[in-house]
Amino acid sequence: MSTKVTVVDSGAHRDLHVLYDGSRPPLELFSAWAELGWLAPTPATPPREAIDWGTPDPRSGRSYSLRSWSATGTATLTQHSPDDDARLAGALDAARRLGCEVVDPPGAEDGLVHITAVLLAHSAPSLVDGVRARGGSVRTRDISISRTVRYRGSTNEIETPAVEVEIDITERQADAVVSALAPHATTAPQVTRPY
Repeated sequence: MSTKVTVVDSGAHRDLHVLYDGSRPPLELFSAWAELGWLAPTPATPPREAIDWGTPDPRSGRSYSLRSWSATGTATLTQHSPDDDARLAGALDAARRLGCEVVDPPGAEDGLVHITAVLLAHSAPSLVDGVRARGGSVRTRDISISRTVRYRGSTNEIETPAVEVEIDITERQADAVVSALAPHATTAPQVTRPY
């Protein structure tokens, strides 16, 4: 059973509902959510039928083992603030990075936009973090670019560290991401929508 995360919108706020194998709770996911300001679920207590008293578990040292069983939990924000959308996007990004199945939140647009850009290395980390906070998936590759520098009649070619980024993000967030990348990109970001 894979871990499945769904956004539940109660009208006043949004929670994260998680369905997982109770014998292997996604503790890394719960920890990541807690770091992002969410009150993560406590791993569920196994039901009687999930306990195999006849088979010890050598990994944990228990005299019994647990059979696979379906468990659920809900994560809520500890405090609400204007950046709740960013914290929700960050929590969903963490779930995707950890291999969870994520059901798009209600109202999310289905179309994904693919954006590629080359950023100067010093500005890339904060921009990549900002894209991930908006729920985007980011792949990076370190490269160097040649630039021509002219000074007092001389022309020199210098190598500058840069980062090539590939981003997949919802169409709703694409314009904001392109606007954030453009001032730091060596050329205009390339956008393919939707694919």
